Amino acid sequence: MNDNNDLKIKNDTEITGILKETGSVPSEAGAIDASGSGISVSSPVTAPEPGRRALSLRKGKDINVELLRVIACLMVIVTHVRPMIISADLRVMDSVLLMQTLAAPAVGIFFLIAGFFAPRSSNFLRSWNKYLTSVLLPAILLAIATDYLEDWIQGSSGIIRSMMEGDLYWSLRNVFECLISLDAGPFGLYNAHLWYVFTYMLIMLFLPVMCVLARHADRRVLWFFAILVSYRLIIVDIETLTGSLFRIYQTTILPPELAIFMLGYLVYSGLAPCRGRRLTAIAAALSLAVIFSAMFIFQKKLYADMLADPSVDVTALNTSSPYFLTWVSGLSVLAAIAITVLVLSLPLKGEWLYRILGFAGELTYPVYLVHFPILAKLITSGLQLKLYGRFAGSGAGELIYTVLMTIIVYVLSMLLSFSIRFVWHHIRKGLSAVLYRLRKAAD
Repeated sequence: MNDNNDLKIKNDTEITGILKETGSVPSEAGAIDASGSGISVSSPVTAPEPGRRALSLRKGKDINVELLRVIACLMVIVTHVRPMIISADLRVMDSVLLMQTLAAPAVGIFFLIAGFFAPRSSNFLRSWNKYLTSVLLPAILLAIATDYLEDWIQGSSGIIRSMMEGDLYWSLRNVFECLISLDAGPFGLYNAHLWYVFTYMLIMLFLPVMCVLARHADRRVLWFFAILVSYRLIIVDIETLTGSLFRIYQTTILPPELAIFMLGYLVYSGLAPCRGRRLTAIAAALSLAVIFSAMFIFQKKLYADMLADPSVDVTALNTSSPYFLTWVSGLSVLAAIAITVLVLSLPLKGEWLYRILGFAGELTYPVYLVHFPILAKLITSGLQLKLYGRFAGSGAGELIYTVLMTIIVYVLSMLLSFSIRFVWHHIRKGLSAVLYRLRKAAD
């Protein structure tokens, strides 16, 4: 991007060639940042426009990545808000299927973002410290809080009574079970989305290997492993679509999340010379249109085949995750890559845009944590049903409901996340002042 050419390069590392082309500035090495949790401190920052004062965006932030985080966060909420895809008269609701198709790459985008800057990390203890304090600890605190608020979320009691009847021993027992099994199941129904936190831990365990490969090995080695796993995902797509017409060898050398993580690093570093170019954005947009069309058509065919089978439970079709609309679908991974390329290629300018996206990007992980319990409360309170009943019955109504419900959940999650962060900031500030005075008095 042209606006970056005035920046000074602080760290001449193995990516110097890329930096010279983009003007990006890698800050002090850190760990991965998959969803705005603040773990990464090694992403590039864009220079302000000439004549403007410095932007209030944290050091080491790429504003296009912040936009990508916000988009992925909204897509995650859409997947959880989703109304029934199969109608009461056993028809596929095309409008709902379209919304779910557009939101399907959300998790894949977060895994790609996780790989953007991670290979530049050098201090693994610091990386793990940030993961434990900025990702895992907030998730544990949320799980304990929802345990205490479970009766209130369900609507069976008031908030005070629900908190009074909470069982700290049971909550801590569930946390311990989750940690030793690396499974979010014991966290409870309102924390089912926290599976991502433990998958994130798998990426953290792989981080040292990834860094060695990125720093000291030929990049073609990374491409080899990433393409190998991507090949497996595409083969699964084909077999899912065609059935067992033929057998194709499938390799399981790496879990898909690690392959997407590697692809994130390769795509971000390889895209650097092309960022800001209109042709890159156009190519990504056209590719995305083709991929989304294929996902929509293939998933609709799967639904048609399942509805033709009288033994299939229609209710299960509306509550389960259809194959092509999950992040492990090969087409979904390709869509995540295309969205990433498209957003990173946008020429974002304007101080107000930097401020808004910088603020929203930093809150994406807290929003991700609290949106699920908030959505559950909206459902049990009847507000979600009233909104759905107002618009249900037509394709346009389903779209309007999904958009409105997504905005409501996102805004409430933002407000709660900001409030918690504001209160916590002042608590820490007060504690720091007290500790300072105590140390000064002791001296």
